[in-house]
Amino acid sequence: MVTKAKSVKGSLSAAHYKEKGEKNAVFLCQNKMDAIDYRERYEEMKLLTTLYKGRGGQKPFIEQVISPSVSLTDDELRELALEYAQKMGFENHQWYAVAHRNTAHPHIHLIANRVGFDGKLMSDSFIGDRSGKVAEQIAKKRGWKQIRGDQNKALRTAISKMVYSIFERSTSWEEAKEKAKELRFYFKTQERNGEVIGLRIMPYLKEEEEKSKIKEYNQNYYGYTLTSLQDDISNSENGYKLSELDRKLKVKDLNKLLINNQIKKGNERRKQETAEQRDNIERSVRKSYFRR
Repeated sequence: MVTKAKSVKGSLSAAHYKEKGEKNAVFLCQNKMDAIDYRERYEEMKLLTTLYKGRGGQKPFIEQVISPSVSLTDDELRELALEYAQKMGFENHQWYAVAHRNTAHPHIHLIANRVGFDGKLMSDSFIGDRSGKVAEQIAKKRGWKQIRGDQNKALRTAISKMVYSIFERSTSWEEAKEKAKELRFYFKTQERNGEVIGLRIMPYLKEEEEKSKIKEYNQNYYGYTLTSLQDDISNSENGYKLSELDRKLKVKDLNKLLINNQIKKGNERRKQETAEQRDNIERSVRKSYFRR
């Protein structure tokens, strides 16, 4: 069982994402809410956040992804969401859970409001660690395999290596983005004065008829199948910042790699052109010799 948790600003588009039809989304349950769709759920939770008047409320929601290591029915996923929320201390807070069945491993998106009905803000300190401990308790109780932090880190490392391998074979950001799309990733860049200064690795949502074109779908990448890496990124609509995958890997390093590849490609082209010119000269000399 794998969990991820972080505090987020929240938005209507993010709420819509959770319940999109192409995600095979199944609404599971909600707590202390009367909403009937994603729009009402977002607006109802957003309204409650206005009760908090202090500082530190820029990210009033906690977004969690719960990925069980076994296949579960919708009723079992609902039961899992309820148990997780109870152990996380969300009983007196608004929260709701939606299951996604569009990946090889169905998972739960659980969104909780940090602001309670008393207007106080729930702490998000070490929220990832707290979520991991709760997941470990549940997995142990049910006899499930629990993926610990070092294994999660290995998965992120595998994704960062895949990203780097794309840039090793590219000479421009456009070319790198196209190569990423072939593996069903999307590079969302942040630019300043025409230069890329930020990178986020996002799930790439293709039309159903295009999915058959994905290359090397089950190829092994650094100990993981491509499917596993895609599933991990798809578990969050926000994907990963480059720094979240590998703090040592910087956008400036990728820019340098692209420039070096451009230089190398230019040198190879000039070398080839020189060789072709030499061949043409030799052919001309031979032709003029035989004409004598």
